[in-house]
Amino acid sequence: MNDKPETEVFIFFREGMFYPVEIPRDQVLANVELNPGTLKVEDIAGNIVWRPQ
Repeated sequence: MNDKPETEVFIFFREGMFYPVEIPRDQVLANVELNPGTLKVEDIAGNIVWRPQ
């Protein structure tokens, strides 16, 4: 039995740059909150999974 959460690669976009992060989907918001200045987050298929309101 594997208790480790399934991870995915998300692309975090900031002013003039972007970077990949491999985390569980349910941790995207927590990572955005830890990284002020994030403009949007996409999954590897290009779907926007977070953007500011």
